[in-house]
Amino acid sequence: MNITPNAWKHISEIVNDKCLRVGIRGGGCSGLSYVFQLDTPRTRDLIFELNNIKVLVDPKSNVYLKDVIRSEEHTSELQSLRHL
Repeated sequence: MNITPNAWKHISEIVNDKCLRVGIRGGGCSGLSYVFQLDTPRTRDLIFELNNIKVLVDPKSNVYLKDVIRSEEHTSELQSLRHL
C-alpha cells in the first residue's frame, strides 16, 4: 500500500484530533475490502505514526496488512509498530 504525498497532505488537513484507521473487512470481489476512516484508538489496536499522523490497525486486520503497509520513506516508523 502506497499513499502519495498529496494524499498524506489531504489526510493531515482532515484528521484533526482523530487517527487514521486502516483495516480489512469482509466484502468486495475477493471477499475482503480495505477500510479507511477517522477514529480513536481502541484497547487492542496497533498504533504507529506516519507523516505525523497516528495510524490504527486492529489485530485481525494486521494479519492481512502487516506485510502490505509499506513506505520506503518511513521504514523506521514502521519498525516502531507497537501494541497497546
